Formats: sequence, structure tokens, C-alpha cells
Amino acid sequence: MITRLEQEFPGQLAMTFIHFPLENHRFALPAAKALECAGQQGRFREYLDLSFAKQDSLGLKSWASYASDAQVPNDVRFESCVADSILPTPIVRGRNLGKSMDMNGTPTVVLNGLRYSVPPPESLIRALLSDAGSH
Repeated sequence: MITRLEQEFPGQLAMTFIHFPLENHRFALPAAKALECAGQQGRFREYLDLSFAKQDSLGLKSWASYASDAQVPNDVRFESCVADSILPTPIVRGRNLGKSMDMNGTPTVVLNGLRYSVPPPESLIRALLSDAGSH
């Protein structure tokens, strides 16, 4: 949906992904780390889209397998990054921001300053973008 809206409203939509891995979800933190590792090789969006599309395979499919499917170019570098015990800075910052905003679930979407605990319908996003474009 986001890609379609980005194409339809070029320059009017900005998506910022902020990590907030839930502590009670055993795959959330490793998935966030794998996503950052893919991002270090320019495949953030591809890995993100793939991991959401195949989230029913979390824990059954290796992070490296997701990376391969997302065409992360250097599998050795990816696996080394995932195995590193240090959390990438974007994850630490995202956790801190989420806590400061009293977030308690994901996804949380902030759209024009309004917070949604579930992604708002495409029709609402489209209406806001259309309205913004007419001003």
C-alpha cells in the first residue's frame, strides 16, 4: 500500500520506520536486528516487506534465508552483523522513543501528528494526501 501511495503522491508522503521490538515477542528483537543488518547493505525496504509478508514463518525460517530472499548481497557480512551482540543504534533509539511516547504495541502509526494503534485505512491516508496537495 505504501509503495502505491508513494508513486501516486510523489514527494507528499514520507515513511519513517522506527523500531519498537516488543519485549514479550520472542522474535521481535532478532527480527529488528536482522532488518538493520539488511539495511546496512541497502536492502532495508526489501527485507521489511518480505518479513511482514512472511511473518508466519518467523522462528521457522532463518534470518539468512529471509536475507537471501530479499537479495541482501553479502550473506557473510549479514550473518556476522546478526551475530554481533551489540544492538544497532536505530533499535536502541526506537525503543527509547517508543517508551517516551508510552507506546504499548506495534504497529503504531503516526500520521499528521495523530497516533493510530493499527494502520489507518488507505482511504484515510489518500484523503489526507489529496487534501494536503490542494493547499
